[in-house]
Amino acid sequence: MFVEDEAFVRKVTREVLQSAGYRVLTAGSAAEALRTYDQHRSGVDLLLTDVVLPGNNGRVLAKELRREDEKLKVLLVTGYGDQMEFNQRQPPVEKCLFKPFSARMLLRTVREVLEEASSKRCDPVMRAGDSG
Repeated sequence: MFVEDEAFVRKVTREVLQSAGYRVLTAGSAAEALRTYDQHRSGVDLLLTDVVLPGNNGRVLAKELRREDEKLKVLLVTGYGDQMEFNQRQPPVEKCLFKPFSARMLLRTVREVLEEASSKRCDPVMRAGDSG
């Protein structure tokens, strides 16, 4: 499930993921994501969510959904990577993807998160322009 309040970003990201064969549910807010999750809970393997959302933020959403399914994978997306601090008090996430990111980077990171065992820490992923 991809949660993003910007309609264009939501549409393009959904198309990229679907072109790679993923079934993608989308929501524009945390409240909409909770409703969507309730309707499709057995089919949600990954929560891909922007940190900044109307209403509850992506971290709160991740925490709420992890109460429902502790095995749910979480990938946070943010445009504020330089200012974010990740510590043990925050809900566990597998990775953080910083905007802007390329389609290739998105697909690689989603695949990695779905394939790897859950982690209790956030491993930052480089931005599209970063070297490495």
